[in-house]
Amino acid sequence: MTFKGYKIQQFEEMVEVVCKAHHNLSHFDFIGWDVIVNNNNEVVVIEFNPDPDMRLDQLIFLDNCLLSK
Repeated sequence: MTFKGYKIQQFEEMVEVVCKAHHNLSHFDFIGWDVIVNNNNEVVVIEFNPDPDMRLDQLIFLDNCLLSK
């Protein structure tokens, strides 16, 4: 995924990792995930947030990079 010239490395892999992890936490409907790509180019989950904040402007305008997922 690219934001005005900046590409998020391994974005699709990040989505895949958190989707697989979410299946292990099926008692949560909605989870926010903090992930990074480390120096070895591996996707690492830092933490999950079972009650993540969502900015109001994202909800009103449906402006979220994961909507297509």
